[in-house]
Amino acid sequence: MPDSQYIVFLQIIFKENRNENGYRKIKRLFLISPLFRAIAVPMSDPTPIIQSLIAGLPVLLLHLGSATAVWAGALLLYIWITPHRELALIREGNEAAAISFGGAAIGLAVPLAFCLRASLNVWDILIWGSVILVLQLIAFRVLDFMLKDLPKRIENDERAAAIFLAMSKFAVAALNAAAVSG
Repeated sequence: MPDSQYIVFLQIIFKENRNENGYRKIKRLFLISPLFRAIAVPMSDPTPIIQSLIAGLPVLLLHLGSATAVWAGALLLYIWITPHRELALIREGNEAAAISFGGAAIGLAVPLAFCLRASLNVWDILIWGSVILVLQLIAFRVLDFMLKDLPKRIENDERAAAIFLAMSKFAVAALNAAAVSG
């Protein structure tokens, strides 16, 4: 597109020179900045974008569905191995249980998100996602074992203990995510 068409495009943006000073600044920026020129290119044909959406949407949904299924399975396994019944405590209004369970949900999702980002196909997500989530669950149990009275403190709705547990789970998740992403 010739420079004159870009200038017309900029004039349209500034509504036919209503803001002359701003127009000159943008024009100067535009003429010296290739990045601005790339951003300012008006869209002409949406067909390639629509074709890309049609081709990529099934893959996106498959990968997202697979990752969500692995995450939900790991969350169910976490509920099963937890010494206290967090969901029942949450239903009763126990804030500490909600904080702890939320930390576990995020702690399981973070390494899986990094696995999803680095995956080549669905098998990558299913296999590596399951491996890192099992490692994450083992780390959660070790943490629960090291902090022996923590389940009782969560049942007693002690938020300080729950916040510490949730942040520890998130820290382990960050390390696990960094390890899986290489």
